[in-house]
Amino acid sequence: MSKISEFVNDVANNFWDHDENYVSKNAISTGYKELDRKLEGFMRGGLYLLGGVPGIGTTAMALDIIYKAAIKEGHRVLYYTTQTSSSEITKRLLRLMAKISYEKEEVGPEDDAEIKEAADQLKEADIYVSDV
Repeated sequence: MSKISEFVNDVANNFWDHDENYVSKNAISTGYKELDRKLEGFMRGGLYLLGGVPGIGTTAMALDIIYKAAIKEGHRVLYYTTQTSSSEITKRLLRLMAKISYEKEEVGPEDDAEIKEAADQLKEADIYVSDV
């Protein structure tokens, strides 16, 4: 039996890093190596459903994929949800892009520069969000 500390770093590094070898030629990387390995990336024009019980992190994962696909790679993304408003999605994306921890409950004046930079990037992104 192995203690988890013996392999946790290797697994974590491999999970988050993406490798172009796992993504099909006309696909978009999710940014998650294991997901790209299973799906061979997201096919352009495809529709993908991400689901899970509330609080498990589906929205956080979806926003991370949106960030990687739309902001970093410049792809068009449509995000549809029946659970979260467009305003809340925008706030969460800004927080992700500005690298403001979710453990920090309030965003304050010390975060203004990062929020402004993130907002400028987000304005240029080709992202469409549904309204609840």
